[in-house]
Order: sequence, then structure tokens, then C-alpha cells
Amino acid sequence: MSRDNKDLERQAVEPGVAISSLGEHELAVHVRAPAYVRYFHLLVPDEHTRFSDNYFDLAAGEERTIVVTNELAPLAPEALHVRWL
Repeated sequence: MSRDNKDLERQAVEPGVAISSLGEHELAVHVRAPAYVRYFHLLVPDEHTRFSDNYFDLAAGEERTIVVTNELAPLAPEALHVRWL
């Protein structure tokens, strides 16, 4: 019997996240998944902010670095909101 993706049971897991400044208008977000992480994404209040990647799944043990840029406004790590399902 096949189950829908929405019906799969998953262990609740918090990914490891480290944010570092690459300059006044650029941040690097390093993400590591100790177990499967579904629909990881970053949110910021300024609509002019751009992401090298966003809204993705991570397999157990997978790591990824996202570069966040905003040429119009300075970026601070505390302005980023990290979310996942």
C-alpha cells in the first residue's frame, strides 16, 4: 500500500544553522541536517533580499550553504528567520 507524502511520519528534528556575515549586504547561512529536514527556508522582512537557494529538503547528514544578499539595505543575522516542517 502506497502512502501520500503528507501521511509519512517523520522525526521532529532541528537542523544545525550557523550564520556569518560576508559583508554589510551579504550573509552566509550554513545548514546541516542531523536527520531528514523538510521544506527548509529562510524569511526576511525586506522583499529586495535574494537567496542563492531557498525552500528545499535536506537528507540526513546533508549540508548546504545559502548566500543571502541585499544590495539596497544592510543585512544582520538577527533579521533572518529560519523555518522548516
